[in-house]
Amino acid sequence: MALASFALALFAAGPLIARELESGTHKLAWSQSISPARWLAAKLAVPAAVVVLTTAVLVGLYRLVWSAHSNLLLAGFPPRRLYFSVGLATVAAPLLSLAVGALCGLLLRRTVPAMVAAGVVQYAITAVRSGTWPFQHTYGVPELSVHSRAITRSGARIADPECYDNLRCLANHDVVGFTRRYLPSDDFWPRQLTETGILLALTALAVAAAFWALKRRTV
Repeated sequence: MALASFALALFAAGPLIARELESGTHKLAWSQSISPARWLAAKLAVPAAVVVLTTAVLVGLYRLVWSAHSNLLLAGFPPRRLYFSVGLATVAAPLLSLAVGALCGLLLRRTVPAMVAAGVVQYAITAVRSGTWPFQHTYGVPELSVHSRAITRSGARIADPECYDNLRCLANHDVVGFTRRYLPSDDFWPRQLTETGILLALTALAVAAAFWALKRRTV
């Protein structure tokens, strides 16, 4: 899903917008009673609908699997990765990528430079979201709480004695294994909703800038 945002930004900047402007094929559409604004709206509407639908399905599937096997899905990944996979912001982020790519295509009007610019901007957005964006930080371990129980030799589940690598402690408690369940913290959804609103606002600004750039080109 993270890589899809990059691919979408490059697609919108290059094949979707800049290539048509560079080759002049947009003039055919504009000469057939289709205004430039309608042309751009149609260019963005279909990919946006596909992105929202497919990303929402992926997030829903991930949440279903996560609810059944949370201990497995965290293995090998830092907790912050969970944040990008199970919330509404994951659906909103690709829309910003689409808008950024379209804006780069309209401003540069050449396929390769537009794709390079869109990739750079998308990299910056991803870096901010994953590094300094405040919604992913809660004292170094973002968005997860852990519910752990210990399993005894008889199969009973007891309170976790928290002596994972102390063999004497494990033997004293007759512990042979553990169960762990990782859950989003209580402020997960408020943060997700706030970030989603910010991403959608930035998307609206990028789309407005794209229409402004198109208007300037056609005036």
